[in-house]
Amino acid sequence: MPRKKPIKLPEPIVKSSQMLYNLTKSRAALQRRLVQEGKPYAPLVTELLPWVGGEQVPMAKELQEKLGLKPTLFRRWLETCYADLIALLATEANVLQVREVVHHLYLHGKRKTVEVQCRLPVTPRLYEQVELPLVGAETGEYSYYVDSITHALELDRIVIHISLKAGYYNAYVEHLRERAYFEGTITYNDLTELSSFELQEKLRDLYGRNKPIH
Repeated sequence: MPRKKPIKLPEPIVKSSQMLYNLTKSRAALQRRLVQEGKPYAPLVTELLPWVGGEQVPMAKELQEKLGLKPTLFRRWLETCYADLIALLATEANVLQVREVVHHLYLHGKRKTVEVQCRLPVTPRLYEQVELPLVGAETGEYSYYVDSITHALELDRIVIHISLKAGYYNAYVEHLRERAYFEGTITYNDLTELSSFELQEKLRDLYGRNKPIH
């Protein structure tokens, strides 16, 4: 029996709002579009530049009316500009040159969670200990370990988001915690509301009190 050819589905249409959002996330990349000779969408790029770094995204209809374009031509400009941007990022490393690194620390204490923005000479690695006495009274904790790290390229700078858990990292406890959560024997509320000591006691009850948790 002959094999049927796979049906190739059309690619989903990218929304104009998504492309506009992406185009306003890097001033350097957007300005690089203006130096390309013969690009018809240069007026669109000029209109987008003031929006870079803001919280809001320009409305496609408003831009279209301001530029005096028909909807089909505006969409063509937008699609071409965005496609050129993607191609540029794939071929020219100099477009995005990050010269600024900012760290956002999220310290999850037993009293509350506190966010601290700073510039560290070295980024703490996963599970390393971090102490920040400055906010101890606010969070209720003084010692933390790195629980997760996210590197985000935002507005031509790298923002490193570091989530810190109170206490000291114990690989054995973390393994049991993940196992218990996966098996449904502890809940999300247990993970967020129980203290480190209370959670360890619950894990001992689940997996045998004769097995010490160091």
